[in-house]
Amino acid sequence: MSVYQTVLASIVADIERGADTYQMPWHATAAPFALPTNATTGDAYRGLNILALWTATQKRHYGTSSWATYRQWDSIGAQVRKGERGTPCVKWKELPDPARAGELRRVPLGFTVFNADQVDGFAPPDAKRTPNSVEAHGAADTIIAASGVEIVHAGQIAFYRPSTDTVVLPEPWRFRATDAGSATTAYYATVLHELTHATGAKHRLDRDSIVRYGADLSVRAAEELVAELGAAFCCARLGLTNAPRTDHAPYVASWLAHLKSQPNALSTAASRAQAAAD
Repeated sequence: MSVYQTVLASIVADIERGADTYQMPWHATAAPFALPTNATTGDAYRGLNILALWTATQKRHYGTSSWATYRQWDSIGAQVRKGERGTPCVKWKELPDPARAGELRRVPLGFTVFNADQVDGFAPPDAKRTPNSVEAHGAADTIIAASGVEIVHAGQIAFYRPSTDTVVLPEPWRFRATDAGSATTAYYATVLHELTHATGAKHRLDRDSIVRYGADLSVRAAEELVAELGAAFCCARLGLTNAPRTDHAPYVASWLAHLKSQPNALSTAASRAQAAAD
């Protein structure tokens, strides 16, 4: 099994484990609100690697979102402890295609990273202050206003209507607080989910799963997975809690069926979700 297949299999297995409670790898972790970040460059990991590192954080109860390769840790005077197991990640590189002269193909290459909890000699920089709820909600308001999507409050369900480029939401007072966050935070997480759908419009990212949303369950599952991941990436970036939503419970089984029937489905969803979040 290639490292690419290993990463995919690990995340799918984690989704399966959480299916009964709808607790996915992109929900609360031991290092809440944070995008996994490289300890030596300060850059956030992207796409599928975010899921791989969130999954590892959840399984191993890491308390930090800082990661780096063995050599990167060594370059800043830190030492990965003996016996520590790294987390595989994937990067894509264009290489000459042996079957087509003069053309390139994208090839997944594996690399392994270790969490800061697995190393000695690392003095983390002063932690960035976590945005408070007012700041996080204000940042979300900025995104909503800049999106150009009309927000309509009506009824008791949330959805994106492509024909009018409109997001329809229940009134804010209908949202309820959870153990993970306030009712207001739940409202914003839902808005970000629906705005991720809206990025698929033809005049934005032109995602085929928006056009074909009602075509079959597999297409719907694919698009809902993109929206779930896109909202999670945005929540992590903004410092908003992304709690499980039972109204999406019916999609969990369809996600699993979709992921198992199409080996590259998770990678595709993560890549599309990253583009949507960006």
